[in-house]
Amino acid sequence: MTRDGATYMAERLWGSAVRHNAGDDHPLVGRSAPDFRLNNGTRLNEHLRREQALLLDFGGGSCLHELAVRYQARLSYIGVDVNDGLRLCALLIRPDGFVVWASDQPSDCSEAEQALSQWLLSPSHAKADLKTPCPL
Repeated sequence: MTRDGATYMAERLWGSAVRHNAGDDHPLVGRSAPDFRLNNGTRLNEHLRREQALLLDFGGGSCLHELAVRYQARLSYIGVDVNDGLRLCALLIRPDGFVVWASDQPSDCSEAEQALSQWLLSPSHAKADLKTPCPL
């Protein structure tokens, strides 16, 4: 098997070649989130085991943290830097590890709020109905 063939097979088996249409043009949206090494000594995949969506804030912006508090019943928030953040400022990751929103620039939070409401319902629904799964 050639190197390209082996890479193709590995990507197919691990699901890294899969891309869902999540309605955003960012290259990471719809793909599995990279397993970043966070500067707090953990890896991203460790945090995805909680079976909640994850808002990863590389810039530590207060508006994203305040927004995450409104969705805390369905969302984990991590405000930490990474060793290689791929020049990202923030990511919203579904519980299954797929990226549904990504930002390369400091956000005014309107895009993040739109993504959260699309993928996690409104904050009032998030608190009232904890059993409703995130839409795929």
